[in-house]
Amino acid sequence: MWVIWVREPEPEPDAAYWPGRRLLAALDAVLWPGLWMVGSRSLPPASGDLWLMVCGFAFLSLCSRLHRAVAMNGRYRFTTWLVAKLLFAMALVGCLIRCSAPG
Repeated sequence: MWVIWVREPEPEPDAAYWPGRRLLAALDAVLWPGLWMVGSRSLPPASGDLWLMVCGFAFLSLCSRLHRAVAMNGRYRFTTWLVAKLLFAMALVGCLIRCSAPG
């Protein structure tokens, strides 16, 4: 007989609080789902009501993120910071490819 103990992962510590963090977190929480809603309006008409489903999902995401940003500020992680890091990594890889290409 095997007995397996699974340890629960350690919870991530709360982020440090600084003045203005709650306001910027609320802005970040509204910005990204808002961009999803605006972007979904440019879907082709043949997609039917897909834009409506995207808007509904974005609204639910907006409510959840806004609650976490305002009420549980230490648990909120900035999406803008994540996107900026990913774009920087992609730009760095692009520069390395351009520099290493002969020509």
